Amino acid sequence: MWFSARPTPTDDDIDRFVEEALVKVGLHASWAREVRRQAEKDPASDSRYCCGSACDPCVMTIGRAVDLVRRRIRRGR
Repeated sequence: MWFSARPTPTDDDIDRFVEEALVKVGLHASWAREVRRQAEKDPASDSRYCCGSACDPCVMTIGRAVDLVRRRIRRGR
């Protein structure tokens, strides 16, 4: 059986993943640092709770971007 190792994403790859995720969920580029920080921490420590106060952006929107980045990191480049 043939197995292919997934390439480890570089910092530039992760920056690109973050940029793409921000565009996809409609977040401003100023959120890039926070999305990357959250994407690189342990997912078990996540605590996302929407308070229903119409915050802009909502923690759930940021969370969607974080999830997109994490999926791309797991897949590799």
